Amino acid sequence: GRETLPKRRSPYLLPPEELGEFVGGPRYRGDQLREWLYAHPVADPSEMTNLPSETRGRLEGALWPFVIETEQVADDGATRKWLFRLPDGPAIEAVVMGYRDRTTLCISSQAGCALGCTFCATGQFGFERNLEAGEIVAQLQWVEAQLASTPLSVGPDHVTKIRRHVAAMELQAQQLKLLEQLEALKRQPQKRGGTGGKRGTGK
Repeated sequence: GRETLPKRRSPYLLPPEELGEFVGGPRYRGDQLREWLYAHPVADPSEMTNLPSETRGRLEGALWPFVIETEQVADDGATRKWLFRLPDGPAIEAVVMGYRDRTTLCISSQAGCALGCTFCATGQFGFERNLEAGEIVAQLQWVEAQLASTPLSVGPDHVTKIRRHVAAMELQAQQLKLLEQLEALKRQPQKRGGTGGKRGTGK
């Protein structure tokens, strides 16, 4: 059945500089949470081993700003696709595809799309709303967490810390949300072990 929708506000929906207040306690606790969210994302807060058990308990069921409805695997493990459900009802998708020399990740910047292109599944949903920066970046971090435990079957060295092409599926359709998309990119660590640059493209 469907997972329970989060009742508490996900930390991904907060500006990173407010994480210290969210966690409480010494200032370094906020830095530790920020490291888990953006540098070393994990699927479950129980894996955030340097945070107090009380903090991990608060994050249980509220770490992600969506729930995962379905996951599909294709191309012998080289392609994985997730359908996420947002608390207010809309569905969004993320797809990661492994190639010999790169990994391409397509994420949503809107729930639905106003253009209705016949070749695009997202366009068939109709436009519902724009996503917040935290909802955009959380998709990337979710995929990163998943690939850390189960890498794609195809890709350089079969690991996730590689050069990626990140495509927001509705960038060309919704230029008015550029600020939210830029904020999502800004939250990504500038340097990460073994990771090359990221390039946002319209698709």
